Amino acid sequence: MSKTQASVLETAAAHWSTHAVPSGSGRNWWEHEPIVRYVNRRICGYPVGGIVAGDVALLKYLLKNTTADRGVSVGCGVATKEMVLLRRDVVHHFDLYEISEARIEQAAAAAAKWNLEDRITWHNEPADFESAGETAYDVVYWNKALHHMLDTQQALAWSREVLKPGGLIYMNDFVGPDRMQWPDEMLRAATRVREALPPHLLKLPEGRQVPTTVTRPDPDDLIAMDPTECADSAAIIPAFNDLFPGATIRPTGGVVYHLALKDILERITPADGAELFELLLLVDQLHSKAGMTHYAVAYNR
Repeated sequence: MSKTQASVLETAAAHWSTHAVPSGSGRNWWEHEPIVRYVNRRICGYPVGGIVAGDVALLKYLLKNTTADRGVSVGCGVATKEMVLLRRDVVHHFDLYEISEARIEQAAAAAAKWNLEDRITWHNEPADFESAGETAYDVVYWNKALHHMLDTQQALAWSREVLKPGGLIYMNDFVGPDRMQWPDEMLRAATRVREALPPHLLKLPEGRQVPTTVTRPDPDDLIAMDPTECADSAAIIPAFNDLFPGATIRPTGGVVYHLALKDILERITPADGAELFELLLLVDQLHSKAGMTHYAVAYNR
């Protein structure tokens, strides 16, 4: 690893040791059950509730309801998703990599609560993609972490090398443009959605008006905050197809629920009616089918 890469990861680790959006804030799409059920239906075919439920259902199907003996997950964060897979007997033992020591401490405390200590090996370090090591894993699991890798081709090549013959690679991740530099077509689509929203949803409590025109974030701001954020995300699907020919790719949307509704989600209440979410997510699905997506599930064995 170069000194530059090491510096980037040090900055990212510091960010993720302190960064947190309070749960229950309503600011994140995964806190809204209609969106979660919509995404899970795109993943596994059923609108099941729970942010990991789609992964669990599809993985159980792919593994033919057997328990994979050993899995690995890089960039696990607080390992909430991986511990669900352990508790649901999708995977028996996980090697978990995370560069933030604070997040590993938080995750280890949760693992103790669920009596999972003996089923997890923690690695407070980046995975060494330059050395595959032993071919050891039945499942390589990526969830919202691959888009933080500096070289997704290298990360996926390592994933292929560490898989046992017949092993399963499974990814559920952001696959949009590098540094979230949305193409004009995507910006126009998200802007049209905002323009059609009820006006009260664009008025925030502090009096700020959410603009109807959707714009790109400043890439320099993203890099300053976390230099790994969407560093090479646009290469994920091409790299997956290159390294795992015949892989299944399932777009799971995001132009509406992740982009158009940014800063607005917390304003949508039951009083707005389930029909509003239903309509918005239908629009999201149409855009996804037209080739515009932020997220996708991909797998191969």
